[in-house]
Amino acid sequence: MQLFDDIISLLSDEKSSLASALLKTKVLMHLIGHKDIDGWLNSELNGYPSNGAVPEYRIVSAQLTGTVENMARRYTNVTLATLHLPDEFRERFCKAHLGHSVAELQEFATAKEGSVGSAVPPEFYGILGQVYDNAYVTSARSLIGSTQIAGVLVEIRSRLLEFVLNLQDKIGDVPEAELKKAAAGVNTQGLFSSAIFGSNTTIIVGNQNTTTVTNTINEGNIAQLEEVLREAGVPADDLVTLNRAISDDGDAPKQTKSFGPKVAHWIGNMMQKAASGGWQIGVAAAGNLLSGAISNYYGLGSN
Repeated sequence: MQLFDDIISLLSDEKSSLASALLKTKVLMHLIGHKDIDGWLNSELNGYPSNGAVPEYRIVSAQLTGTVENMARRYTNVTLATLHLPDEFRERFCKAHLGHSVAELQEFATAKEGSVGSAVPPEFYGILGQVYDNAYVTSARSLIGSTQIAGVLVEIRSRLLEFVLNLQDKIGDVPEAELKKAAAGVNTQGLFSSAIFGSNTTIIVGNQNTTTVTNTINEGNIAQLEEVLREAGVPADDLVTLNRAISDDGDAPKQTKSFGPKVAHWIGNMMQKAASGGWQIGVAAAGNLLSGAISNYYGLGSN
């Protein structure tokens, strides 16, 4: 199909627009009737909320630099000491969580200065300067190299390419009119989880298009599955019912590459609870959570 070819062509060429590839992927997902990765696509295109988490591939190390001076001299653009800082301060100043849109990241990656940075508020100068005898920190910045940002863009491009290639393999070469039918039995959430975040990952896309990533579910580990669902607010009696459904379905999911009838029925009941307010989570987030978590439990994400 031409749309697949267009997306793959855009993603394979590092000079092509990543934003265009993301937009075309969004069109593709709507054509096949699977809108479950809209939250991730929107976040990559528009940026992640300032008060939300970003995926691991968008977290890079930063260098803390600044000005140190005493009565006699001023030293500018020096690398500041950080080992004496509390962990939360080192995380704040020495790690950059890049929640920007891909268009903004592209601008940063081509910065003529070779780096981009953010100023450290003056109220932290005191703790930064504690290790300097008779000297003071009078300015500070967290710097990120433009090559690091370029690396983040490569990660996004390559991970999305893997997802689209795997999806194309599952759907096959069919006319556009038959796309939705061909994709009906494809576990797009599992393919997405495996390609974008790794095979042991649960993705929760919430009502504000925020994405939380939790690398906690290994194949066949029912305790980890229950813990993830419990933290998402699934009641204890529903977890008992799920455990029984998994037991009743046996090895069918591994053979058919899809959920067994008892687990599918359980998911349907949970979706009804979400829709009626019986489970305090949005319907879209509920679908993503249940599909991603249970797929990872069965090891269906990479199949």
